[in-house]
Amino acid sequence: MKKRFKIKTTTIKVAELGVERYQRPLQKATLDKLRTEHDALLVNPPVVVDVRSEGLEFNFAIVDGNNTINHLVKDLGYEEIDCRVLDHMPYHERAMLFKRINKNRKLVGTNDTFNASIEAEEEQALDMNETLETYGIGIKRRHTGFKAYTNLGWLNHLYKKDVFHDTMYVGVNAWQLQTEKEDGKRMKWIMTDCLGKSIGRLIEDYRDRVDLDILSDQLAKYDPKDLHNRCYALRNQKNRGYQIIADLYDKAFGGRSKRRLNISRV
Repeated sequence: MKKRFKIKTTTIKVAELGVERYQRPLQKATLDKLRTEHDALLVNPPVVVDVRSEGLEFNFAIVDGNNTINHLVKDLGYEEIDCRVLDHMPYHERAMLFKRINKNRKLVGTNDTFNASIEAEEEQALDMNETLETYGIGIKRRHTGFKAYTNLGWLNHLYKKDVFHDTMYVGVNAWQLQTEKEDGKRMKWIMTDCLGKSIGRLIEDYRDRVDLDILSDQLAKYDPKDLHNRCYALRNQKNRGYQIIADLYDKAFGGRSKRRLNISRV
């Protein structure tokens, strides 16, 4: 006899459902699509975790299907929803489950993954988040009210190279929290992408020779937008932008100092 896979669902009252911090914000595009193209045959049962033992304001934490639940309640007026109910698990495990379920979904971005990683108490995410908050730099959808914001893609790259903290130290000391407007709305920290990676690579390759304070002082003499553009122009040449940064660093020592790196070939 063949085995049959069947997902057991339980009817849960909407009032008993709750959203936790690892959840990403509701997606307007997804909600619009659900509203205009609703098909009951395509609705998957939401995944929730039984948290009644924790004494929260709700009995079941939504791990997957938050957009679906919002659509069923706000647009169609449902008061009860059949959900896949999982046995209780600690909060950080619920955050990790959210990340596992969503990691291959197109709509889950780097920021959402970072947020879930923080709630799952992953060491790298906690370390990065603490450092960013210390410097007063925010991540969209994670922090509010910060003067400067940055993106996570290049920061993750720096962390993997073990130069995240040193590069952040150099950038903040060189340019503080200078920001620029994007699309007339969002504010973004000016040290981004190729500039940050170029500084990081220089530190990575010459860690024992580069004085971070001298590097900061030298970079502070130059416009970060201009440096970014110069490094960006070399993005397809094995990130040779770090040679531009090395050349600026060498200028602190004059022509014959043994402290010069002497690697610029740009």
